[in-house]
Amino acid sequence: MRSLFLKVFLWFWITLVGTAAAFATLVLTLGLGPDAPPTGWHIAWGAALLVSGTICYALTRYLTRPVLRLRAAARRLAEGELSARASDSRPRHDEIGELVRDFDFMAERVEALVTSQRQLISDISHELRSPLARVNATLGLARQRLGDDVLFDRLERDAPPALQGPPQQ
Repeated sequence: MRSLFLKVFLWFWITLVGTAAAFATLVLTLGLGPDAPPTGWHIAWGAALLVSGTICYALTRYLTRPVLRLRAAARRLAEGELSARASDSRPRHDEIGELVRDFDFMAERVEALVTSQRQLISDISHELRSPLARVNATLGLARQRLGDDVLFDRLERDAPPALQGPPQQ
């Protein structure tokens, strides 16, 4: 029973058969026939509706629980919680289960890619700051050895903020 369509069809068919069986049982058990007072028919129909309502409720919960869990996980992922997953402790073996597994796979890939991107940006930032710090140190040493020069002032003024070092107070 892998197909969601088959499951839905069977659930509704069982609901109809169950309702009819419950109604027939009540009619036969309570001795309710066409000549019975209306109250007896109302009880039989009420019980049949209660049984079918219970079955339909169970069907609705069965179908909507994983979809709602998937929706909540998608929102958490969209809000930046990269560890959000929609999987359940009891995996389903139908199309909804496949959708949940595909979502979890996608979320894992997104998390891995974003983590990799963050690491790359961190590495690039470090690699750029190291040469800039060396240039800044060299500029300071040159200023000490050669004294104040207009060229050093111009280099410091035109240098990017990362090259200039901490602000002087």
